[in-house]
Amino acid sequence: PDPLPDGFPVSAELLLARIEQAICDTLSQVFASERPHPVRFVRRDTSLRQLDPFDKRTDLLQLTLDVEEEDAEPWSLSLAFPQGTLAEVLTT
Repeated sequence: PDPLPDGFPVSAELLLARIEQAICDTLSQVFASERPHPVRFVRRDTSLRQLDPFDKRTDLLQLTLDVEEEDAEPWSLSLAFPQGTLAEVLTT
């Protein structure tokens, strides 16, 4: 809606938590190799600048997914990973 509300209703928060957990579970499976690499949710915000979950000196890799559904406006989901962590996962 325009303007955007200050917060999500409880039902939306619960749905977002389920989506976050599903993404973490799936990525944990994708990154699994000889040893587990659990992916965990850190923070959520509409602006990566506002999130600030990592040290400012940390090099990050960002993955952006564009989600399109019939009869709905498309939306984007961005995932950020510390470069060193992602490199370790992908090389083991």
